[in-house]
Amino acid sequence: MWRRSFAPLLLIALLAPAGAPRNAREVVSDVTRTLGGADLKSIRYSGSGYVYFFGQAFEPGGAWPKFNLTSYTYLGDYQHGAAQEDIVRTQFENPPRGGGFQPVLGPQHWIFTLTGDSIWHVGSGAEFRPGAGVPSVSGTLEEHQARLALTPQGWIKAAMASKPVLTSKMADGKKWTVVSFTWQGKYKINGYIDEQNFLERAETWIPASYAVSGDLHVEVNYFGYKGFGGVKFPTKIIEKQKEFPVLEVNVTDVTPNSPAQIEVPAGSEKTPPTATGPDSQEIRETRKLADGVWMLHSRDENSIAVEFKDYVAVIEAPIGDQFSLAVIAKIKQLAPNKPIRYLINTHTHFDHWAGMRTYVAEGVTILTAKENVAYYNQAFHWPRTLYVPDALALHPKPLKIQPVDDKYVLTDGARSVEIFSLPCDRHAMGSVMVYTQVPNAAFVTAGDTAPSCLAQTLDLQKIPTNPIEIAPIHGGNVAPLARP
Repeated sequence: MWRRSFAPLLLIALLAPAGAPRNAREVVSDVTRTLGGADLKSIRYSGSGYVYFFGQAFEPGGAWPKFNLTSYTYLGDYQHGAAQEDIVRTQFENPPRGGGFQPVLGPQHWIFTLTGDSIWHVGSGAEFRPGAGVPSVSGTLEEHQARLALTPQGWIKAAMASKPVLTSKMADGKKWTVVSFTWQGKYKINGYIDEQNFLERAETWIPASYAVSGDLHVEVNYFGYKGFGGVKFPTKIIEKQKEFPVLEVNVTDVTPNSPAQIEVPAGSEKTPPTATGPDSQEIRETRKLADGVWMLHSRDENSIAVEFKDYVAVIEAPIGDQFSLAVIAKIKQLAPNKPIRYLINTHTHFDHWAGMRTYVAEGVTILTAKENVAYYNQAFHWPRTLYVPDALALHPKPLKIQPVDDKYVLTDGARSVEIFSLPCDRHAMGSVMVYTQVPNAAFVTAGDTAPSCLAQTLDLQKIPTNPIEIAPIHGGNVAPLARP
């Protein structure tokens, strides 16, 4: 992919009459001469800036939470399609808002390694969870491959190895020369070229680690090109995913043709193709918490099922379509002839509604905070052309959603589910918690809300002293809710 000769293309550009209209290959050739790197085999760059946690915004539809990027080093090997990212992050927001395992206590260090068709990761820090608790720059195989192909010299090599086409486009009040081509036979890449033949922006659309995000728009902007060892390279890089930054690097050092014997560090684990991996798509344990209440446990996430007289309510649809299908099938065994009427969604972070589309395909009504309704109505129309069709794509149904204001109650007289809004939650605006009462037992379920916020909202002083247990969405342990 990276080895195609640049000599014929440069000759075409040299022989073209001055002022004559250029074709796409001539434009790419001009960019090559401007940036250098026709014979570049690898590049290493480093700096600092900010890193963001994709899919974990505080506000529904808002920007991803921000962290200090105290150290960032990227090594790209164009010859072998390999790369390695070395990342150190620390806490930025005070007080913290949004996901991403905040607050970060001390520096956290991650290394991600791309070896052709595999991603490996190793990290430090109490919040590191292989395959899940990693920053957005971990991502899917396609995200890592795209990051290599969208470096300025990587874009040149990918364009040279393809059949580029030339167009012009107005964007940000400016007319751009745009070179487009198909990458890996299925993904479109656009490069925006300025009048001095610098690549200022590159973009593509790829599958995201959470399919609910739809076709993931990845845009990389380059600023302040400067000479480094015979090539021109930007001194500032901003990468966006779904229109919000995921990575900002102020580049301080660039080494062309850096030694690139990329090896997988000891202790690394192979990153699964989705955020939580294919082994999370099955139910590993069905735990009866009380009569008519079950926890359906995967590798790390859970759905909670509550049986009523005439129907079943489910709390949370994490992970994705396959896990939701498994949960729905299991509930039909546990509570035969009772339809699933409601799905309660705790908040809008991708890992908490990744399987919601499956319930919509079943005609289930979604109960969620009023703040989330507009966001979900928009999200269910995001394009999904790069994925295997899920249950909703195969069996389209309209989204039925019931907003929860301060409180919403489901009851059949013998048992009840009370849904409370959580204005005290700093993890996500529009969070709710679920208080389930059945004979001889009571449970609290929430997304990632601090127990102190749950206790404050529930006002434990007014509840009898019977134990109230937390039935979590993450992890498999049920534990008592501490009283003030």
